[in-house]
Amino acid sequence: MLLLNFRTGIISLISSLWKLEQLVTLNNSIGWRAMINKFATAVSDILSSNQELSELLAYDLIRVEIDVFNRRLYRTDASDFASTAANILQMTKNFTTRAIQTGNVAFVKFILPLVNFLFNNKQWKFTMDVLNDRCFKCHLTDFSRLLASYFYYLFEEKNAPVAAQIATNTFWTIMWPTFEVISTSVRRPAQMLITRDQLLDFLTLLKEATALDFFFGYTCFLFNSTLPASMEEDRPLPSTTISSFKRIFNDHELVWRQLTFDSNSLDVKFIESVIQVLCRNAVLVHPVNANWLRICGDFNFAKENWNEAVIYYLEVIAAVQRSSTTEISNMDAMYTKISIALAALKMPTLAAIVGQLRASIESHLLQVEWLLQGSHNTVDSGPAYFSLIADVNLMEHMAVAYTKLGLPVYVQNLIKSMPTKAINPNNSPQVLQREVERRKKRFLEILFNQFFKQNL
Repeated sequence: MLLLNFRTGIISLISSLWKLEQLVTLNNSIGWRAMINKFATAVSDILSSNQELSELLAYDLIRVEIDVFNRRLYRTDASDFASTAANILQMTKNFTTRAIQTGNVAFVKFILPLVNFLFNNKQWKFTMDVLNDRCFKCHLTDFSRLLASYFYYLFEEKNAPVAAQIATNTFWTIMWPTFEVISTSVRRPAQMLITRDQLLDFLTLLKEATALDFFFGYTCFLFNSTLPASMEEDRPLPSTTISSFKRIFNDHELVWRQLTFDSNSLDVKFIESVIQVLCRNAVLVHPVNANWLRICGDFNFAKENWNEAVIYYLEVIAAVQRSSTTEISNMDAMYTKISIALAALKMPTLAAIVGQLRASIESHLLQVEWLLQGSHNTVDSGPAYFSLIADVNLMEHMAVAYTKLGLPVYVQNLIKSMPTKAINPNNSPQVLQREVERRKKRFLEILFNQFFKQNL
């Protein structure tokens, strides 16, 4: 009977522990606290006489709070986030101070959520100073302290030269083995300060915008360096290959460009895995950040995920049009990629017409014939879009291409859409411009409806 009761008690305890971890997995810290408080009340006599168990529960409370915070970040409303962050941050600082005073190494067991929590709250100085104590000592804290020092000198000390030196010297040196092709030597993994799994776990919970920007710049630079020597993207297709367009937009590349290294030793698949994690977090943290959306589009373009690439590019256009302050450099290169992606999706008419959205259409005109070569096997509405063409030169190049392709019906329909009363060179510039803008706007609406089932 005694043995039966003991077994029943063990099963009940295991069930309770499983339920607690299940609540953590569900990001339900409120339910977790309620259950742990109920447990603490039931065993209050034991806790009062067992300091080790009492501290274990206290540190586990911190673990759960910061882990759930990291996972729910940007999924709660702003006011709830602000109050929760302040409370948990103060609690964390109190317990880290206590751990240093007592020599308790409990934090090492959940150092990853702790580091992510400090980064997500921009605690650069605190990370540098406190995590230097032996109670927190591990490879991940060494990595996080180094990274925190970069942000500290860049944003708090306003010392860009020192920050750049940290990035290009120390950070570059310690991160290279992680991104390098893994050697068959059993001694090679020991050279990594942070393993690949640790880095991916760290980045998965990283939601701080400046840190995401930094890693985007670093990993996109590595990815671009593995591509063949860049050719001029505005050269007509197919005289240049699609691989020439696979470079990812990167406005944080200058800090790395001065470095010399062997790009052939980089592990491209791992770099892609890192960029995928960053893209997932980026659209969660700032879903209308045009630069991040463009990076996501370029990455999907490089992977030939054509539909996803077009969707991201259209989101860039929407973000730019809805903001008076958002600026994106070299939008024409993005429109070229949209054309290629649409052609790959068997939408040649849309691929040709989208070029009219460019600031300069001349180089696009050289690509029209290549873009329209799939017109015999199209899934778009073909001639139905001709009335949306806003550039006479584009109409003429499309007519020439259709003639070469042996599509007289397309040519006839295109001729019918040639200069009307509104879009006529003899009209005043004001009338002509209004009609051009109307057609471009209507074309964008059609394009958005094609991919989002809604208008811009």
